[in-house]
Amino acid sequence: MKPFRFYGAISALLFLSACASAPAEHSFDADAMTKAGNYQGLVDHYKAAWLESPSSPERTIVLVKSYMMRQDYESASFYLQYLHDQGMMSQDSVYLSAQIAFHRQQFVQATEAAKRAIAMGKDDAETYLLLGIVQGNQSKFAEARNAFTTARIKGCDEATVKNNLAVLLLAEGKNNQAIDMLLPINHQAAIHNKAQVNLAIALIREGRHAEAESVLTPLFSKDEVATFIHTVAGGGEA
Repeated sequence: MKPFRFYGAISALLFLSACASAPAEHSFDADAMTKAGNYQGLVDHYKAAWLESPSSPERTIVLVKSYMMRQDYESASFYLQYLHDQGMMSQDSVYLSAQIAFHRQQFVQATEAAKRAIAMGKDDAETYLLLGIVQGNQSKFAEARNAFTTARIKGCDEATVKNNLAVLLLAEGKNNQAIDMLLPINHQAAIHNKAQVNLAIALIREGRHAEAESVLTPLFSKDEVATFIHTVAGGGEA
């Protein structure tokens, strides 16, 4: 069986952070390149800027984020570690190290880094959301639930929190509670497709195949929906 994996808004959070952090002294349309999927172009631009001033924490951070957007976590880790080795560690750089560790499935290190970032003052919704996702991947469901609750109190959007809480419930076999959690947000315009898939899984597990089909139909072809329902109902993995 594949390891339990979490659905969350990490990629979206990284996208927003990377766009917001572009150095002001370099006039550059990072948003346009991101929308075009030209992540290598982002890396090339920020690498050139970094080479002009490799001791700059700001330029190192945006370079690290550009590598993360390209999903090159080894390079992101290398340049972030270089920054830390120079004695330049901040709550934001430690938070990035937690993100990198999570994407490399280094969950113990990710937990430690997220908690360190919180202790250093980055105790916002974003950090608690990441902490909850990491703890969920370690099957520490009570701790993950507490982290998500804190993220919610600190302003994380309801759909993201409810989806991740529902994944905890699914992992615990509490399908009806997961359905109750996800149904109210099913028709929200901003809901992530994965939340709808989670809802469908819970419905299928409870034998409510017709309802699951109606949830999945806007996302997949008729044959794909049938295969998905058959796989989940049969105890396999979708």
